[in-house]
Amino acid sequence: MNAVFTRQHLFLLVALTLTWGNNWPMLKIGVTHYPPLTFRLLSMLIGLPLLALVLVVRRIPFRVPRNEWRELLVLAFFNMLMWHALIIFAVKDLSSGRAGIIGYTMPVFSAVFGYFWFGTRLHRL
Repeated sequence: MNAVFTRQHLFLLVALTLTWGNNWPMLKIGVTHYPPLTFRLLSMLIGLPLLALVLVVRRIPFRVPRNEWRELLVLAFFNMLMWHALIIFAVKDLSSGRAGIIGYTMPVFSAVFGYFWFGTRLHRL
């Protein structure tokens, strides 16, 4: 398959880079003006309707099959509850650069922990 890199791809890459790059400094600013968990709650209250809107526009169902609930709850506990609660307290005491490094390397750590704790197989890309 021959992939073509278009102007739209470049625009989306630049927009994603700028948005994601500003994420950690904005977290730092947010937790200096609000208590950490209040700030996280506010960000989730804003993000949830936006996520729902994307699902509706793209016609992706909200329903999760019952046989996937256990896995969803385990992932939600570690990703949504543990990660968001702990990182929001950490970013208050770290520079935004260090917090960004932790955030960007988190997928590597989660893959390794997933392998050892849950037996999740790691695949080559």
